[in-house]
Amino acid sequence: MELHGDIEAAERYADEAIRISKEAGIEWNVSVAHEMKGLIALHRKEYDEARTLFEKVVHAYRETGASFNVIIQKSNLAHMERELGNYAIALREKGGTQMTPDEQVYFDEQLSVVREKLDPRRYESIWSTGRKLSMEQGVEMALHDIIE
Repeated sequence: MELHGDIEAAERYADEAIRISKEAGIEWNVSVAHEMKGLIALHRKEYDEARTLFEKVVHAYRETGASFNVIIQKSNLAHMERELGNYAIALREKGGTQMTPDEQVYFDEQLSVVREKLDPRRYESIWSTGRKLSMEQGVEMALHDIIE
């Protein structure tokens, strides 16, 4: 995130945008400004604050009917939880959210790297076995591999 080095100013601008937008009754802008504050908190590694703000923004975007923005905020939350090692919280299938186009590109790139490293039959075997696992089994397997 590019803040031109002045995080405090960015936060002041977001606070001012919230104030003005509330006065004007423009809920969409309030949501966007809270999203910015969430990104600022994430940048500062203030994860509890970022989580609270992103969850607030999910609700606000849902209220305004901005379903695509809801998906983006859930994605922000999932990326943060993944970076914090909270893998069980960041699972898309559990949350029922689709990947954004950028995330799909990243996923496809990572998958192709794995495909290149494995024999096609081995890849298909691993892929089909993984797809048969329950969510809990997959998380347990992933965590077990990470710990060892």
